[in-house]
Amino acid sequence: MPSRYTKLIYDDVFQGGDPLLDTVHGRVAYYMRLDDKWVYTEFDAWSRNPLDYGKPTRIQKRWIKNLTIRSNVVREVKNASGGHIEWSPNNYSPGGNGSYDTSDTLVDTGGYGCMQLHVGEDVIWAWNQIHGNGEMGIGNNTSNSNKDWTFTNNGASYSRKTFSVYSINTVQETVTIKTLGVAHGDPLVFNYNTQTWGQTLIPYTKSNIMDEPNFVIALTGQSNSQGMNAWWDSENPQDQPHDRIFGFNDATGKWEQANLNTESLGTAWHKPLGTQSLAFHFARRLVEAYPDIRPGIVNLGIGGQPIARWAKFEGYEGWFTYNAMRASTVGSVQGDIYDLHVNKINNAMDSINAKSIDVILWHQGETDGDTESTYYMAAIKKVIEQYRSLPYCSPDTPFVVGETTGAHDGINQGWEKRNVELKALNIDSDPRTRCIDSSDLPTSHYQYNNGDQIHFSAIAQRTMGTRYFRAFRSMFE
Repeated sequence: MPSRYTKLIYDDVFQGGDPLLDTVHGRVAYYMRLDDKWVYTEFDAWSRNPLDYGKPTRIQKRWIKNLTIRSNVVREVKNASGGHIEWSPNNYSPGGNGSYDTSDTLVDTGGYGCMQLHVGEDVIWAWNQIHGNGEMGIGNNTSNSNKDWTFTNNGASYSRKTFSVYSINTVQETVTIKTLGVAHGDPLVFNYNTQTWGQTLIPYTKSNIMDEPNFVIALTGQSNSQGMNAWWDSENPQDQPHDRIFGFNDATGKWEQANLNTESLGTAWHKPLGTQSLAFHFARRLVEAYPDIRPGIVNLGIGGQPIARWAKFEGYEGWFTYNAMRASTVGSVQGDIYDLHVNKINNAMDSINAKSIDVILWHQGETDGDTESTYYMAAIKKVIEQYRSLPYCSPDTPFVVGETTGAHDGINQGWEKRNVELKALNIDSDPRTRCIDSSDLPTSHYQYNNGDQIHFSAIAQRTMGTRYFRAFRSMFE
């Protein structure tokens, strides 16, 4: 059971108890008792928000670190790896074998709900149908074909059931803080193994060649990727050039100091001079966190274009005809913007020693509001596959996307429909894709009173850079 260094943050949730909000410390623990069976699990905390640990309010599917299990049902372990949680307030569907188990697909609709903790292919504990009578169990279920206790409808069968959540204070009297990897505005996270506070470190190639980048960012998408109607501010220090941030200038064929007012961050025909760049603010977080990192940005995106101008389906693939038709509606062929971007990437990479793209940033979707969900999902998967097939990438090169505008001003113009598929990248089986929340951020109209509700403001672009950075970093937690 938890030690004297704990705080109870949720208790008796099966009975509808209220959350006891408190700071979440370095570790979190769950105790489930069902009649005479019990299990206690403890692992590293992943969020500073206590609400992330009780009844789910958002989808969370993630690996957990340093799992300890005590139980009279399942095998006991200490500081184990391979644990993962499936948290959702919504419905979920079976994994690849057709049964509900330890690899279900979490979706954005419905209200069935689940809280499950697994190790490998084994269920440690599960609580499903969290908004109803409840289904719960410890260990693997054998009463039906669903290992994770889904559809057992057994909540009323227990005479005693307890579910408690604890925050565990692992802080020692002497506190050690590691500043490497900590960017502006970052919370500190406790590392149970090293007993230190700090942040997750990202991989990058160190280099002593000071006049070229050693971390490459590829940026593409529609007009929000190009900072349209979000303007550089001469008074804002975050908008000023930094001597360790580079951009590839297509006109000169050279890497230059990145500047929002020059073509170093994109040729003027697709990125007007003086507009914002979310990749630039991503890069700013990098240079704040690492004293020897030198981010370089290769940007090419075009406003008002369908995803068909990036995705390239082969003739034998199901979406080939439809994708080609979508591209032809704007007088183009499928994948031509992708090809332009790849040509620029090739030129940029040929001129430096670094030979890998470290992250791909994508912001697109507004123009495809009239398409089917299944098409857009297939197309975005195709785009990810194409970029990862480049010689400078790998099958797990990080790919981060962002929501389109909509929620901040309470509008529903149709262009935000594709946020459903973009957000699905957070809950698919690919650990190297993420979608940031950005529909809550202020539009251009909010900042400039210009009637533009489809483009983000400069305020939003700066915040998006930070969120993209944190989403990227979360892949290495």
